[in-house]
Amino acid sequence: MVSLRRNNVSHFCGGSIISKRYILTAGHCLLPFTDPESFKNLTVHTGTNRLSKSGYVYIPEEVIVHPDYGPYLIYNDIYLGEFPDKLQKVNLKVYSQSKCKSVFLTVKSSQICAFSQLGQGACHGDFGSPLVANGIQIGLSVYVRPCARGFPDVYTRVFSFTNWLAQYISV
Repeated sequence: MVSLRRNNVSHFCGGSIISKRYILTAGHCLLPFTDPESFKNLTVHTGTNRLSKSGYVYIPEEVIVHPDYGPYLIYNDIYLGEFPDKLQKVNLKVYSQSKCKSVFLTVKSSQICAFSQLGQGACHGDFGSPLVANGIQIGLSVYVRPCARGFPDVYTRVFSFTNWLAQYISV
C-alpha cells in the first residue's frame, strides 16, 4: 500500500507496489500529473500506515496511463508509475458480475464489485488502492457510491490489463 500525496502533504489516492520500480493506481488519480514538470508536486509514500507520517518518499520518473482511459469514464482506469531505484484494510467479498450490474448498470467485464458491510469500504482518498485475494492483487479502487454506505465499491480488474502491463514490466 502506498499513499499518493500532493505537495508532499495532502493524501489524495492510494496505490500498490507491484515491483521494485512500479506502483499501480487508478488512472484518474494522476491526471493532473501527466507531464514531467508536474511530478515535482507528486510524492509517493511507502513504509508507513499512518497519513501523519511520511515514511519513504519517492517521486515518479514516468507516468503511464492506459491509452484507452478517458477522464470522464471509469473504464480502463489504470495507471502504472515508474520510480527510481495508519492506512487501513478491510475484508471484502467480491460480487458476481450480475449482482454488480444490478447496482451499477454500466459496469464492464474489466471491473469488479466488492462489498463488506455498512460502515466499511473504500472512500474517495482510497482510489487506486489494491483489492487483494490470496496475496494477489486483483483490482484497483476506482469508484465508490457513497463512502461505506451499503453499496459495493467498483475496482478495475487487473487481470484484464496484464497484456498492457507486460509491455512495461514482467508480470
